[in-house]
Amino acid sequence: MMSPQPSILVVDDEQGFHDLFQYLLAPLGYMVHSARSGQEAAERLGERGYDVIFLDIHIPRTNSFALLKHIQKSYPEERVMLMNSSPHAPLGLEEALRSSGTAGCLHKPFGLEQLLEVLENLVPAPEWTKSAPALTAQKPAAEW
Repeated sequence: MMSPQPSILVVDDEQGFHDLFQYLLAPLGYMVHSARSGQEAAERLGERGYDVIFLDIHIPRTNSFALLKHIQKSYPEERVMLMNSSPHAPLGLEEALRSSGTAGCLHKPFGLEQLLEVLENLVPAPEWTKSAPALTAQKPAAEW
């Protein structure tokens, strides 16, 4: 769903991660929404569309691959970027990436530059940032 203010849904059980996305991306013109469970993500998706969904594959009490399949079936226009908090890809991740049409997988911790690069490839930058590229370059490359 393309809008003047790009919207992002972050699906992760760690509140600090939601706060970090909000802190880093809201000042750059992105509207950041949060879901801490698969159930909450399904509710958010029922309310509106998103330009990109960041989906952690390690959410307690959530089968992230089943949620991914639900998103792909019910909301095929949504772009999904998986996030993995383990240094080793879980069994089935590579197959899920090939068969699901996801945008890829970010491995935590990742830096601001890597996150902005992903967003640049998936979502047009908010209009005002196109005229001020130095704003993104001045942000520290925090790792989380």
